[in-house]
Amino acid sequence: MRSSRNGATDRSLYETLRVSSATNKSLLECWEVFQEDRLAQLAVKTQQNYTTAAKLIPAGRKPLRSYEPADIAKLLKPLRPGAYMVARGFLSSLFSFGIARGWAVSNPVRHVETRKLGHIARIARDEAWKAIQAAPDPELSLLFETQYACGQRLSDVLAAKPVNLQGNLLVLKQQKTGNIVNIELPANITERLLALGRKPCEPFFKIRPQKVWREWRKIRTELGLNMRQSPHSFRKAASCEAAEGGASEAELQSLLGHKTPRAAALYRLEADNRTLASSAMSKRNLTPTQSSKKKARREEMARRGYQRVQGESLLKMIRSVTEQEKET
Repeated sequence: MRSSRNGATDRSLYETLRVSSATNKSLLECWEVFQEDRLAQLAVKTQQNYTTAAKLIPAGRKPLRSYEPADIAKLLKPLRPGAYMVARGFLSSLFSFGIARGWAVSNPVRHVETRKLGHIARIARDEAWKAIQAAPDPELSLLFETQYACGQRLSDVLAAKPVNLQGNLLVLKQQKTGNIVNIELPANITERLLALGRKPCEPFFKIRPQKVWREWRKIRTELGLNMRQSPHSFRKAASCEAAEGGASEAELQSLLGHKTPRAAALYRLEADNRTLASSAMSKRNLTPTQSSKKKARREEMARRGYQRVQGESLLKMIRSVTEQEKET
């Protein structure tokens, strides 16, 4: 076997290059392996989000271990907050996958700042019913009422089918989490859903999400609602009302379909804060105390006494003038 100038054989050089190419995977190559091994294990909505976020992956051969936080921040910079957080989670998953395979040493995404998502405002009960009644067609009105009643995401309600109904029980598999939720619907909503006459595997609502949002913006402007209120506000309203009614974190988690009780704990905390604030206000004594009543009475008597003194002095002055006139 031919030797090189420094004494190393061509075979050893080949082995070094082969090992180097196996460990220096690019971000695109990592994504290709991730698609084969992990993507199918994720929820459908997550698969869709990751496939969309994969368009951000640069086409170069830059090794996974060479990425710095500044490189990740540059990729994410032009995105809006919602897409930013989805893409950030996607890239973090890729680097964690690469670390497990030995293709990367650290996860640079963890050192990239997060962006605060726009807060979705809760819709009050009277505002919710006004919005439901203001919907331009009965199907859209029923969609909003169903979402408000079951507290599920708009995408899950749009995907609901007659086969998901067992009496008044609506059984849904959430697109975002993959969790199964069982929601008891009011009988009048169940009757109206079945009255639409859909086939067992046909969605109840033949409305595109774009139309729902377009009509919602018109309703929001017409009713003068908060600009941060959206169809998702129906879900938040249902969750907050359940929490304020005394639902526990476990019950809220079962209703909302979250994987962890963290979000349910936030609704429970918000409800507890409202309850505690109301309790604290009820314990305040807003009526005047006995001492303040006495003080006010003394001030009133002093004021009236001053007026009486003024009146008496005026009478004395009139009498003295009258007597002087008689003498003259």
